[in-house]
Amino acid sequence: MPDRGLSQRVTDRILHGLLRALAAQPAKALDENFALIEKQTVSLADEHRRLFADLSAPFTGVPAEFARAANGSLYQTNIIDGSSFFAPRASADAMGEEDWLFARKSVVLNPLYRTIVEQTPNVVAAYINTDEPVDTNRYFPFMERPWEIYPNEMDMGSFNFFYEADARHNPERGPRWTGIYADPAGRGWMLSCIAPVYLGDALKGVVGLDVTVGEVLDSIVRLSLPWGASSLLIAPGGDVLAATEKARLLLGLGELQPFIYNEPVATELTAPDVLRIDSVADADLCARLLDFLASGDSLREIPAPGGTLIIAQAAVPTNGWKFWLVARRSDLLEGIDELTEIESKLQAELSAKARELAYTRGLYESASGYLHNVGNAITRMESSLMDLEKVIKSSEQYPEAFARIKAGGDTGAQTLDRFEQVLVGKTVPALKAVAGSITRIKDAIRNAIAHQQAGFKAAVRQASEEVKLSELLEDMCRHFQKEHPALASEIAPGVRVRSHLEPLVQGLDNVIRNAIQASPPGGRIRVTCERTADGARVAVTDEGCGISAGDLVKVTRAGFTTKQGGHGLGLHSFAVFLSAAGGLLKVESPGQGQGATVTIDIHNV
Repeated sequence: MPDRGLSQRVTDRILHGLLRALAAQPAKALDENFALIEKQTVSLADEHRRLFADLSAPFTGVPAEFARAANGSLYQTNIIDGSSFFAPRASADAMGEEDWLFARKSVVLNPLYRTIVEQTPNVVAAYINTDEPVDTNRYFPFMERPWEIYPNEMDMGSFNFFYEADARHNPERGPRWTGIYADPAGRGWMLSCIAPVYLGDALKGVVGLDVTVGEVLDSIVRLSLPWGASSLLIAPGGDVLAATEKARLLLGLGELQPFIYNEPVATELTAPDVLRIDSVADADLCARLLDFLASGDSLREIPAPGGTLIIAQAAVPTNGWKFWLVARRSDLLEGIDELTEIESKLQAELSAKARELAYTRGLYESASGYLHNVGNAITRMESSLMDLEKVIKSSEQYPEAFARIKAGGDTGAQTLDRFEQVLVGKTVPALKAVAGSITRIKDAIRNAIAHQQAGFKAAVRQASEEVKLSELLEDMCRHFQKEHPALASEIAPGVRVRSHLEPLVQGLDNVIRNAIQASPPGGRIRVTCERTADGARVAVTDEGCGISAGDLVKVTRAGFTTKQGGHGLGLHSFAVFLSAAGGLLKVESPGQGQGATVTIDIHNV
């Protein structure tokens, strides 16, 4: 036995300590990620609850437009910032006034869908499903032909991503995680965090955020593990949610085959039993593994065919899942000398890599959303170009008019008067309108590009990290003082928080810019920062135009803005981001003309 002179006790202490440390770091990173997804799901449910409670209110946004597919199902035809709508034939036929109001008005939450998907690591889709009295689905990102994906007899209540949040399965009405299922939207094997939307005691629908099994698997496959160690993620009931190939072989588990869609998924399809711990063929090994899974132990050595396994177990508290690291004892012993030298280095490197990998996400949705935004702007440009073509068409008569004017006489004078009326009264205003429209479209495309660039940056680096908040705010204030010299700051030194840097910087920047835009030249603005028990508190106070009582309750809602050309996403996105981490954004104002204060509570994550 290659102990190289070390005693059995020392050898075991090194091996066991290493595996415990290696298991704890990915479990912590996964927990941070899943906790953020749960909070975002709750935020999504809250926004839908507000929408259901206010369906009769006037709607000023771009309305959704609908058509019937050949099979009679209902779908949305226009792309409004990225989500689609679907109802099977029977439900479309039965839709009442409230159902139509929700179908049309729910597009107002598209910016929230986009923000959550683009800024929440591993999340690939956001949606709401309704079941009674009609089955409907609003889904981000947009699906062009949903009737080819969803079955026309679809019953939302028969799928786990709906019924696991209903009153019988979820009387507490909180967020829930599903098991593995085949996604009806065609993304393969999926996990979802879901939450019910109640209005009083009436279940109006279930919202969800989707995470593909591949995303979870990638986050554990790429872990840098020594000497044959491999990893699994397991639900409390024994479902293996993700496993590396080597882990499956060590434990004797089957393989989750890619799911190929030959037709729409009409009924619930969950992962096969080959991915359950109780499917392990060796009865003794199976019993030992199940006993270890149910225990609170952090490590066990378990006899197995081919040699003893050492398994380290770390809990993911958010959803009760367990992260396992498994290796043969003989494989670990072969590198014992090297283990004694680099154990501490591995722990530090794994901690950094686990956080980074847990927050890695694909960029496809970001690119898709960018194209949708630009596509919307181009669609609006087509109308402006048609107006321009009309002006050009009318100008074809100008040569004849000029000839009459040059000829002189009464006809020339009358023609000149008429030409002046047309040119000054119609042609010039029309050209101005077209120019203004194209300018607005240009700005919309520029905003779309900027929004997607911000989403790209957020996608590239979403790991929480230590932020030197005092230094960050001091730099920002120095920058803004060049634009607004009356801005002053009172920032406590040395304040640090653990947060997601990109959305934090964007949110603080937006709040200070809003204060400057609301203030007259020379109007005083004060930025303060202090340490709190949970993180930090930042306040931005201005003496500008203020906010009316009626608008004050709306300022953090998606799409609300009082600024010309504003999109109403800045404060809303920042409020959702802070809330997802346990923080808070609060806006106060005595009234119009009396300034405002924005208080930002940042909690450590």
